[in-house]
Amino acid sequence: MTILYTQIMRMNDYKILSGEYSPQSNSLKPGNEVVKELRDAVKSITNESKQMHTLNCSDSRFVFYLKTVSGLVIAVIGDRYASSKLESGYMEQVIGIFMKIYSDDAKATYYAFDPTIKCASDKFNRDSSYEQGMAVVKETKGALAESLNMITKRGENINNLNKLVSKMADEAKMMQKNIHRMHLKSMLNDYWIYVALAVFMMMFLYYVAY
Repeated sequence: MTILYTQIMRMNDYKILSGEYSPQSNSLKPGNEVVKELRDAVKSITNESKQMHTLNCSDSRFVFYLKTVSGLVIAVIGDRYASSKLESGYMEQVIGIFMKIYSDDAKATYYAFDPTIKCASDKFNRDSSYEQGMAVVKETKGALAESLNMITKRGENINNLNKLVSKMADEAKMMQKNIHRMHLKSMLNDYWIYVALAVFMMMFLYYVAY
């Protein structure tokens, strides 16, 4: 779960007020087509809702997260493993800090806010990696405990299954012996004349020799 790029735009003219890559954005570089596509994604939403918008990117490795607040939109590019709930919390935090310096002056610039975005995204990525790791550990621990409980409750069924497997193995051995015997019997039925002739020849040679 990684935030790769964060951008703040004004909705009425789609002007980029601030934007920065996170230190973990190795898969994205300045001028990347994905970043350009993000701007088109912003134009597809309205300024009427503050809800979280999740849009697919043409590159299946990435997802766009958009949120409108007071005539602004904060847009984030995340990887496929991102959580919209955690992303929303991050976006609210960043836009909250930005609103403290934002003014209605159309000529005002906010490029000095870029380092703040970089630091915030870096902190989020580090913290979320730990949280995600702990969540996986907790989930795995719960799954193991549940499996152990099921095994304990089904101990009798497991014993019965072991007995059934043992019985099937014995029957398989017996079947193999029967098949072997049937094979020998079939061979005797097919070749008994030759066997009898061979015995007769051996007896004849024995009497001739002695």
